[in-house]
Amino acid sequence: TMGGADPDNVTLKVLTALEQITLEGLDIRVLVGGANPHRGKLTQFADSSRHQIEVLCNVREMPPMCEWADAVISAGGCTCWEWLAYGLQGAVVTIAENQEPVVKELDDKHLALSLGWFSNFNLLAWTKEIEAWLKGAVHYGDFRSRREVIDGRGASRVIDMMTECRFCAS
Repeated sequence: TMGGADPDNVTLKVLTALEQITLEGLDIRVLVGGANPHRGKLTQFADSSRHQIEVLCNVREMPPMCEWADAVISAGGCTCWEWLAYGLQGAVVTIAENQEPVVKELDDKHLALSLGWFSNFNLLAWTKEIEAWLKGAVHYGDFRSRREVIDGRGASRVIDMMTECRFCAS
């Protein structure tokens, strides 16, 4: 998943790298946002792939997708927190400047493989990195460390901060 629009079709770059790896029989779900103009190209690629690829458009419920998956390749946005809450392994691509802090944090804490900026795409490099990651040759945290990043108490923390009145005028 590369977000709602993916104007640069980073999804196709990822699928092209996955097509090149030596692993056989991958079962892939591609989550395409409603504003993605490349759905037709992605479906065409999926139909000709040696892997089992299902293209799903405008998915509204991420939990069932996370429950289905063993691993995720995503943009470095807020979706990362959803798959981390499920303890999933992840590889992240930076597709916007506001994602740099998220990707850096995930990489620094060894919680996800960073593939870097999409604009620096190198098919051979991405293929090697993704394959090593999928084969477990490169390890990015364990289930517990990924799962502990999200504790589900964010909303109550915001409420606590608001009711403490540290920022209230008197």
